[in-house]
Amino acid sequence: MKTYINNINGKDYLYAYDNIFIAKGKTIQKNKSLGRVDSLADISARKRDFSIYLMKEEEKLRTEYWSKHTNDDFSKYVSIKKIENARTELYRAKEEMGSMATAAMETAFLVDFIYNSNKIEGSKIPRENVEKQVREGGRPKNDEVGNTLRAVYYVNNKFSFSINGINKLHSILLAHEPDKLGLRKEKVVAGDEEVARWEDIKPKLKALMEWFAVANKTWYPPELTFTFYYKLERIHPFVDGNGRVGRLIMNRILKDHRYHPMIIWNKRRQAHMTAFKSFGKGQNEKYFKFMAEQFTKTHEIYLEKIQKAFDLESQMKYFLEPSEYNLT
Repeated sequence: MKTYINNINGKDYLYAYDNIFIAKGKTIQKNKSLGRVDSLADISARKRDFSIYLMKEEEKLRTEYWSKHTNDDFSKYVSIKKIENARTELYRAKEEMGSMATAAMETAFLVDFIYNSNKIEGSKIPRENVEKQVREGGRPKNDEVGNTLRAVYYVNNKFSFSINGINKLHSILLAHEPDKLGLRKEKVVAGDEEVARWEDIKPKLKALMEWFAVANKTWYPPELTFTFYYKLERIHPFVDGNGRVGRLIMNRILKDHRYHPMIIWNKRRQAHMTAFKSFGKGQNEKYFKFMAEQFTKTHEIYLEKIQKAFDLESQMKYFLEPSEYNLT
C-alpha cells in the first residue's frame, strides 16, 4: 500500500492505493480517499480499513476471473473461492511483515517442506535435525537435507522447464546417492501401478514440457500445478526421487503465479497415495480435492503462525514481563 496527497479545491486529501494482481498481464489498481489531511484522527485505523477492503476485493476479483478460466473437471470438485481466499489472506499478511519476520517464516516453511517431502518417501531424519541444518546456514552438507536445500535454491533461481532442467534438479537432490542419478533405463512399478516404459521417458518428458508451455499461459495456476505434479509422477523418469522432484517443481509453478508454496503433509501420506491411484483410473475428483485440501491447509497453518506472532495481547504480555532488575 502506498499513499499520496491530492489537493482538491484548496484542501489536501490523503489517498491510499495498491495493485491487485489477478493473473499474468492483468493487474487492477485500487485507490481510496482516507480523508482530509488536516482532520485525520487515526490514519493507521483508516489504512487498516483500506487493507481489509483490498483483501476482500482481491478475493472477489480473483475468484470471479478464475471461475471463468478453469476447466470444468476441476471447478466442479474444488472451490475456487476457498483457494483464492486462502491465497489472498496469506499473501496480504506476508506483505505486512517486516524482513526479519519474513525470514523467520520462510525458514519455518523450508524446515516443514523438507521434512515432510522427504518423510513421505521414507526418510528417517527427525524434524529437529532438519531444523538444525536449515538454521545453521553456510554451505549445505552433501547429504539428504543439504542436497534438498541446494535443490530448493536451484529450482527457485536457476531451473528451466526442460528435460535438462529436470535432470539437473534431480542430480542436485540426490547427489549423495550417485548410483541413482540420470534418467532410468529399467522397468519400475510405483506403488502397485506401472509407469512409463523407460524407452518412452524422453518423448513423454518432451510432450510434458510442450503441454506445460501452452497450459502455463491459460490454466488456473493451482489446477496447472496439481496436474503437472501428477503427470511427472506417472512418467516416473528416475529410479528414485520422482515425488521430491515433482514437489519442488510444483512450488516453483505456484510461486511463478504469486501463490505461496504448499506442503503435502506426511500425516496425509496414505491419502496422497490413494488420490494418485484414483486419478490414474480416470477418477480425478479425489486427487483434486486432496491437493486443494493440502494447499489450503498449508495456507491456514502459516496464516495462524503470523496471527500468533503479531497478536498484540501476546506482544504486550511479553514486553510488560518484568526484567530481573524489577524483581528486587
